[in-house]
This record gives sequence, C-alpha cells and structure tokens, in this order.
Amino acid sequence: MWSPMDGLPIWSIAIDPVDTQTVFVGVKPAVLFRCRDGGSIWTQLSVQMGAACHIGPPLVIMLRVDPQAHRIVWAGVAVDGVSRSLDGGDTWTHMAGGVPPDMHGMALSLGAPKQVLASTPRAIVATPALGASWPSVVTTERFPLRYSRGIAIKPDDPNVICAALGDTARGSTGAIHRATDGGATWETRPLPVEPNANLWSLATPPAAPQRVLAASLCGELYASHEAGDSWQKLKRECSEIGALVWAPNS
Repeated sequence: MWSPMDGLPIWSIAIDPVDTQTVFVGVKPAVLFRCRDGGSIWTQLSVQMGAACHIGPPLVIMLRVDPQAHRIVWAGVAVDGVSRSLDGGDTWTHMAGGVPPDMHGMALSLGAPKQVLASTPRAIVATPALGASWPSVVTTERFPLRYSRGIAIKPDDPNVICAALGDTARGSTGAIHRATDGGATWETRPLPVEPNANLWSLATPPAAPQRVLAASLCGELYASHEAGDSWQKLKRECSEIGALVWAPNS
C-alpha cells in the first residue's frame, strides 16, 4: 500500500488490538507514523527522537500497544532509549530512570506484576508498570550467541519467554533461547537449519498463544506451534525482514 514511508527503511509495526484500523509504523531515521483507517491516510506523530548517534541515524526498532490499556504505546529506539505515549500516540514522553539507550526488542508481560521486557545488545531488562526503572533480567554473556534482538512473551503465560539472538549486529548466524520460569533459566531451542543471519524479530498472536513466528534479518521465516519448543522453517523467504506483527481478526 502507498504510504509516506515509501522509500524509507521500515523497522517496526504495531496494530491497536482494540481499534484494529489504527496502525503505528516506525522508520529510520527515527520517525513515527500513525493511521486510523487501516492504511489509507498517515500522519507523522509529534515525538522528539535523537537525530544522530554512533551508528548513524537512530531507528524506531520496536513498537508495542498495550492490549489491556490500548492508549499506552511504547516505542523502542536504537540508539535513543524508550518513548511512551499514554494517549494513543498524540503525545509522548522520553523515559528516564536508567533506561538503556540501545533498545532492540520489546514485549509486554500481562501477568502479575505487569511489566515491559526489553532486549539490549547484551542484556534483557524489565520495567514494572510505566517505566520507573529497568533492572536486568539476564545478561547474554550466559548465552552461546550474545547479541540480543527480538523478544516475545507467551500471551497466556508470562513465564514463557523467547529471545532471538545473533553473533553480531548484522550477524552470520542466529539462535532462539527460551525460558519457562520468567527468565531465571534459559535453553537453546533447536532450529531445523542454521539461520543465514541473526534472528531479528519474534511475534506471537494473543488468539493463538502456542504460535510464534521468528525472522532472520536476511529474510528467513521460522514458525513454532509449541510456544517456541520446536520450530520449522517456512518456504517463503524475503530479501530482508525488519518487523513481524500479527494482524488481529476484525
């Protein structure tokens, strides 16, 4: 579909689970867009994000809409930390409180206590409620591949967490780690082939919590029907995949 993002690298997508015609998109350089009609008319949102960093222009690497309070929207930026909206994207606050600057992935844990998990290059961190602090859940020095990217939480069980990993920023291989105890212990889940790049994105649909999709940066797609326990490679391949999102049934 046509959009004002044509020609820009798109790195994140989020769909409002209550009003599924509302879609958020993040690009590089770090700019946010929103539509409210399923994709015909787009508006650039007024949110201040960094203009330059050591990797070049920052990019909006992750967007999440809270399914329990859909006016809360989170945006993770590499390399400019986290911004949060409490009014559906109209206004934004840049989070302080020790938030790591280089965000890679983000997932919402809807159990008790409710929290936001985020991946950074070398750690997975968590914040309770609305982002007051971001203590570490696990450092990836414990993993065989230590470059942390996407993260996903099983919608009906916040103790089950999948983490997408790679060897470097672009990477020549990747892996998926899974915890079933809220992040205390992790194990590598076998993939049917060695990935062609780091595993970049993860997505799981609330309506089918056993299903998980994973994508490598260089276009491979993997699917699990067992909440990340076992995986199969899909035949469809792309040149590059920046974001995965499940579109809710209208």
